[in-house]
Amino acid sequence: MTNRPDAVRTPWIAAALAASVVFAAGCEKKESHTGLGGRSGSTKAQAAARPAPPPPVRAALTPADLQLAPGAQFPAQLIPTDESAARAVAALANAVATGDADALAGMIDRSDAAVLGHLRESGDWDRATDSVTVRVVAVEPADPGVRVGIAIEDQTGAYLIGWEGAPTRNAWTFRSLPVESPPAARASDLDGVALALMDIPAPGPALDEAAPARPPVNTKPQRRRSGRRRGLGG
Repeated sequence: MTNRPDAVRTPWIAAALAASVVFAAGCEKKESHTGLGGRSGSTKAQAAARPAPPPPVRAALTPADLQLAPGAQFPAQLIPTDESAARAVAALANAVATGDADALAGMIDRSDAAVLGHLRESGDWDRATDSVTVRVVAVEPADPGVRVGIAIEDQTGAYLIGWEGAPTRNAWTFRSLPVESPPAARASDLDGVALALMDIPAPGPALDEAAPARPPVNTKPQRRRSGRRRGLGG
């Protein structure tokens, strides 16, 4: 999980496009003769080729629909239209706001769950989630899920943590994102913040930089010096 500084289109468009193709094909096969009473003899064909109306666009859920825990906030304008994504992000915010480490561990990946385990053992988790306000301040699309910015506000101010979530089978799994955290006094001050990834340096020097420099190896054979050795005094 991200360290504190100092210390997640409806398919009616596709359906409408498919229906328009069916409608165009039906118009090409329409007969031109008329039947009794001046009615066209291709009434049934026209009815069959008429495109089905697209399903109504479902409105996004409201904060009240998401059963947010005390201390958790999810502004209506940020709630995704995808209900599963909206509920997954709300559950993530609820877990942090209530300090429910067991619930959070069930929705994050293994590496983040391991970090969470260390935070619980050290007591840092309880201290970091004591009397905090947790607010969803950013939701960005990310194939195949969403990126989420969550602001945590305590007595000293507010900071940002980032998550990326994706559906897996019948649930969502989130992994932490190292995002830049702009200074803020309140969690709401970070509404709509862009999730900028931190530039994290590589963990240690490269092998060729860490190894000590070696003197060059002379590959030319050395010739023996001819003559007698001189003793002391020349």
